[in-house]
Amino acid sequence: MSSRLPPLYALRAFEAAARHSSFTRAADELNITQSAVSRHIRTLEEHFACRLFIRNGRSLQLSEAARLLLPGVREGFGALERACSTLRSEEGVLRMKAPSTLTMRWLLARLSRFRHLQPGNEVQLTSAWMDVDHVDFNQEPFDCAVLLGDGHFPRTGR
Repeated sequence: MSSRLPPLYALRAFEAAARHSSFTRAADELNITQSAVSRHIRTLEEHFACRLFIRNGRSLQLSEAARLLLPGVREGFGALERACSTLRSEEGVLRMKAPSTLTMRWLLARLSRFRHLQPGNEVQLTSAWMDVDHVDFNQEPFDCAVLLGDGHFPRTGR
């Protein structure tokens, strides 16, 4: 492996911060602190000797360098996810994403009944707080999602 590559954890923090346009939301997703995300971004900025984000108060925007870096990082993490998924034994497991409030108020009771009626079928549920109900099947490890909306959801590549 080349020593010219920056640390994987820093690239992961960059990708999450870029996707969320927020260090705080990236930190929540990665289960680290906001200051850790900031340090990881600083590590990358020092590694590449350029700014990756333009900070204007609470606003966070990608720099031109970040816009060039991001597609390759996303493709790389997608390739890693696909490579690792070939070794996981998840056959027969349905990975589902749903908004937290919907999960607590409606979905948990239905999943409980489903598990009782279908004991051989496993559902792994991720309940997430979402500003806008959204799932990116190319970037997130889910097979399906329960989303609230008017029925006009963006198309996905999967």
